[in-house]
Amino acid sequence: MSEIRRGDIWMVDFGVPEDENDHKLHGIRPVVIVSNDSANRHSTVFHAVPLTSKIHKKTYLPTHIFISSFKAVGLRTNSIAQCEQLCDVKDTDLIEKIGKVSKNQLRQITKGMQIQLGMSTKHNNPIA
Repeated sequence: MSEIRRGDIWMVDFGVPEDENDHKLHGIRPVVIVSNDSANRHSTVFHAVPLTSKIHKKTYLPTHIFISSFKAVGLRTNSIAQCEQLCDVKDTDLIEKIGKVSKNQLRQITKGMQIQLGMSTKHNNPIA
């Protein structure tokens, strides 16, 4: 397997849903690796943000980052990085590296994750 690096786009097998009410990721789909390269070199589990090409069916959220296939090497269709679905991926579930997002796209994904995790002052909800 090739070296896994932050910003890489990988196809991942998330398996089958456990039942019809299962809202976890499932099937084979692309993700962007977002864990840092130091951790990636020493781990068998990686953090990732899933991509979807169903961009017209999605309600806009500040955690949705548009990824142009023009600027992302290896991506065939425009997609949305769903930062609200940050997930962990085992190395055994990685199928194939298909490309890499641009540095600017990776910065935007990082901002989307900061919003999702409450680390953005612009979108922070105060604790009641």
